[in-house]
Amino acid sequence: MTEIPKNLLLVGLCLVLPIGSAQSAVLVQESFDYAGDANIGGLNGGTGFSGAWSGTNTAGSNSYTVEDGISFPGVASSGGSAGRVSRDGRHVITRTVTGAAQSAFTGDNTTVYFSILMDPRSSDISGNSPFENNTRGTFVFGSSALSDASGATPGIFGSASSGIGVAFNGANGGTVNNTTFENSNLVGVSYDGATAATIIGGTGALGDVVSMVVGEITWSANGSDDVINLYNVTDPSAGLPASAFATINVDLDQSTFNTISYAEGQASQIDEIIFGEELADVGVGLVPEPSSALLLSLSSLALLRRRRS
Repeated sequence: MTEIPKNLLLVGLCLVLPIGSAQSAVLVQESFDYAGDANIGGLNGGTGFSGAWSGTNTAGSNSYTVEDGISFPGVASSGGSAGRVSRDGRHVITRTVTGAAQSAFTGDNTTVYFSILMDPRSSDISGNSPFENNTRGTFVFGSSALSDASGATPGIFGSASSGIGVAFNGANGGTVNNTTFENSNLVGVSYDGATAATIIGGTGALGDVVSMVVGEITWSANGSDDVINLYNVTDPSAGLPASAFATINVDLDQSTFNTISYAEGQASQIDEIIFGEELADVGVGLVPEPSSALLLSLSSLALLRRRRS
């Protein structure tokens, strides 16, 4: 019998084994896979949550509802998204994560990741044009929920609360264009016992486009700064961009963080919220899908068979 070369055997075994799965896990995921037009408040799908979404109208009565899902190249989006039928009023949606997810995601001296799809949306479902300079949709992971949205600044936090996240920053000082949102951009935000956000960095003008934001968080022990790098990912298969659009350095007690929330006073839309232990868990990097890995392994086995005959 012909001996199988060790290098070919190793290649075959590597291709059969799942790549990047042994040491990683998706901890929290919300694809808004619900019936369309349902109010987000009270919905309880997804993974890694300890209860249903709650929603609070801080002005007016226009709540977040389930809209069509957001599409983004390279992202396997499913279900719907969270959006507002009209820009009127202000609204906050909130959900807490499980103790197990929190513990796995907030450990000292660990690096973890999150991703989210965000669209400022220059036209709401009702056909109205939201205001570019008032679009401040804010996504935060922290010790409590955002308490309100604002047209002048990213979301407002409760007193003595802490958190980190990402927000739209209106017209970015440029000429307001409510038709194209040509000056709309994204910034990093942090809260450390204050109701107002500290704004860090920025993408520069993006316009009315869908962005995949990825956060790379390195948690430190209390007394040392945690480091949060935020990336605007345009090609998930190529990994993270060379530079972050925001780097947040702040000493937070992340052991108290168990809440995600999103606040907006206009019509921005979010989808595919994922927390993971590895970059691949949040959909970034050259990781073959299981079906691709299987095809590669079958090809390798066929090659081994030919070498033996």
